[in-house]
Amino acid sequence: MDQRNTNDFAALWTEVKTNLELRGEYIKVKAVQQVSEIAADVITNTFVIICFILAFLFGSITLGFFLSDLLKSYALGFGGLTIFYVLLATVVFGSRSRFIEKALVNLAIRKYFNKYYKEDEDEKA
Repeated sequence: MDQRNTNDFAALWTEVKTNLELRGEYIKVKAVQQVSEIAADVITNTFVIICFILAFLFGSITLGFFLSDLLKSYALGFGGLTIFYVLLATVVFGSRSRFIEKALVNLAIRKYFNKYYKEDEDEKA
């Protein structure tokens, strides 16, 4: 009987070690997957932001030339556009803590948790 208990204990210990090694591998793979997803998300978001900035820049130049043509003066066209952007920046700067920062934080948190919970539901299915 003592020999059988020793064999059972050895088999159990082997199973425990195998289980721990597999869990360690799973944690490593899961960490690499999450880091890869975050890196891909950052890269794609950066690319989209750069595209929006370029579109805004070229749109502003186009609007400046359009206003210049309407007002028959480059100084008035681009100056008026500059004044508009300064006023817009002043309004945004004044309301950033009440509206903009909270909205951006909530958006980032919602985006992260939606991805996180979606992955958990996919794993459970």
